[in-house]
Amino acid sequence: MDEKVRKRLQQLERLEGYVMPDSTPLEGQPAAPADIIKLDANENVFLTKDWLHALAMEVIEELDPRFYSTHEYQQLVRALSIRHDITPQHIVLGNGGDQIIDFVAKTFLDVGSIAVSVEPTYSFYRLRAKLAGAQYVTVPLNDDFSLNVNRLLDAARDASMMLLCSPNNPTGNQFAAEHLREVLQAFDGIVFVDEAYADFADENLVHWVAEFEHLVILRTFSKAFGLAGLRLGYLVAHPTLARPFAEKIQYPYPVSAFTLALALKLMQQIDVVQAAIERMKSERARLIRELASIEGISPFQSQSNFVLFQLALPAERVHSQLIDQGIFLKHVGTVLGMNNCLRTTVGTPPMNDRLLETLRRICQS
Repeated sequence: MDEKVRKRLQQLERLEGYVMPDSTPLEGQPAAPADIIKLDANENVFLTKDWLHALAMEVIEELDPRFYSTHEYQQLVRALSIRHDITPQHIVLGNGGDQIIDFVAKTFLDVGSIAVSVEPTYSFYRLRAKLAGAQYVTVPLNDDFSLNVNRLLDAARDASMMLLCSPNNPTGNQFAAEHLREVLQAFDGIVFVDEAYADFADENLVHWVAEFEHLVILRTFSKAFGLAGLRLGYLVAHPTLARPFAEKIQYPYPVSAFTLALALKLMQQIDVVQAAIERMKSERARLIRELASIEGISPFQSQSNFVLFQLALPAERVHSQLIDQGIFLKHVGTVLGMNNCLRTTVGTPPMNDRLLETLRRICQS
């Protein structure tokens, strides 16, 4: 093997990689056991499988897979531009949000550059920044999970890029608009704001791209639109940034025609999607109230489709006991010095009732 190749492989070996979570018995099974509840990956369970399946069957009947996805791509971009009240030139589609994160990191980071983010947040930012050869610097959130703007800007003094997730994963909170505006006005590098969960929140920053040329917004169909398994995300930015991404960085035909056509059908029935979002918000409020009523559990407020909570008992033990009962949550661990944290997707009322009943038994035993 060539010595340069070997050296590069050794460098890659030293990097941290993204480890796909173990599948639950629910995944990959044509008839999953009825007693399995999967609440570990922030997926949307409020749009029913039957409804999505019916739309998918319409796509199968209408779609000719022999042709590239040019028409479907353009249709979906136009639909999104209408939804966000921006021009199509602001939007670039991608094969999932993670592909867009990867492309943004590869484009604006290289060996010796600096990327700044917060802690805790989505781990993929760190992985892609380091793969690009950049130094990855984090600033802890305040105790209330808000941005420490002064420390963030100080850390970003020599940085090329700042990566923020709002609403943030795993904390669930949305960063204050005035704090984000302060960051955008003071920092001239690329400000990447991941709004994967913004459909569940009170506001979003999409309309800011006309004002800030260095702002890049990430949105996804994996959460509110229930297409996690089909991988569709999109970048929103000023055309100065969006155009080179569309023409020079993104792959030709990056998303399958099937995925694009199904997403377009969802856009055409946005009222159904929005109704599901509202049901999730109502159930989220109930879930937080009920979690707070259980002795030994302290939930945090959320603007996303998941809830982070702290346990008085060891989280690993509770997590294991939940799995034994067929309930899968995310074991987060320590968050800003707070130990024993778990994260749960906001499930349907029956799912949440089962989770709450099981947690009560565990915490009171």
